[in-house]
Amino acid sequence: MSSGSFVTGNMRYIRAPFVANIKKGHRVLILSDFSSDQRVWQVVQATCSELGAETTVALFERRPPTTTTHRPLCAKP
Repeated sequence: MSSGSFVTGNMRYIRAPFVANIKKGHRVLILSDFSSDQRVWQVVQATCSELGAETTVALFERRPPTTTTHRPLCAKP
């Protein structure tokens, strides 16, 4: 990250899992909700972009947890 970045200090601990798994040309989808600290997904996006990945960020409204049984996502064959 550049010296004018909003994150300071040693970035090795944040970059390590991404350097090990993200390669140039990978497509990365970053999911976050609006109530999360935006600096988190911004650092993830910047790190993946620096590694040559194509990034997309999807933000969504936080939903309250449900106590009911979840419906299946797809029909059974």
